[in-house]
Amino acid sequence: MNTSNWGRALHTALSEQPSLSLDFYSYIVLLRKHEGDALTEYAVDPAQVAVTLAVRVVSPFRLLISNAGVRLAA
Repeated sequence: MNTSNWGRALHTALSEQPSLSLDFYSYIVLLRKHEGDALTEYAVDPAQVAVTLAVRVVSPFRLLISNAGVRLAA
């Protein structure tokens, strides 16, 4: 693939909207699934995300997600 084709392919890939995303906020972790115009959101347990990433994705490295208590928005 020459440079101009690679550039177009990269532009196309970066302009595509994700069909599934995992969004981390200070107060919640959301799994968002896009199907056409529909959006479905699921609350996800941060501890389960950490275990899944540590065991299946970055093994033998470990990922620690820690939160002590609830953080209130200012």
